[in-house]
Amino acid sequence: MLRRVFAGLVVVALVAGFAPAPKKKLKDTDPKALEGTWEVVITAATGKKGKKGPPSTVKRQVVIDKGTWTFQTPDGKLPTAKYKMTVDASKKPAWLDLERDTSGRKFKVIGIYEITGDTLKFRYVPGVSAAKDSKVGTPATRPTSFTGTGGATMTLKRVKK
Repeated sequence: MLRRVFAGLVVVALVAGFAPAPKKKLKDTDPKALEGTWEVVITAATGKKGKKGPPSTVKRQVVIDKGTWTFQTPDGKLPTAKYKMTVDASKKPAWLDLERDTSGRKFKVIGIYEITGDTLKFRYVPGVSAAKDSKVGTPATRPTSFTGTGGATMTLKRVKK
């Protein structure tokens, strides 16, 4: 009887000893927390007077992986658009910039982001190389909050595997 109890304890110890370590939870400000597939829930532009434009109705996804941000449609009916992504999580709020070179023409978006659970909020404006005030030639200004006028806010939900 004592041998059986001892053998049972050895088996339990061996099984527990070789169990995988629990996955480390990433901080919401960690750029790796952005990686994965996200579904665009809503994108709304806010004009200079604070009025929101109509939201987009096209079902889109964003795949974030190894410093790239790729727009795609789940059904593959629209072409994908791939951007180089730069993140600076040390800023408050955290910065997220997207840059794309299309036929020698650079397009850049500058913005801020926050992750709350499985929701990603991205507030952005066309950046320095994409939009300049035609009268004075000044570059676009990065948003500093998720409210206010100018720019657009994109809300995304993480797609569960």
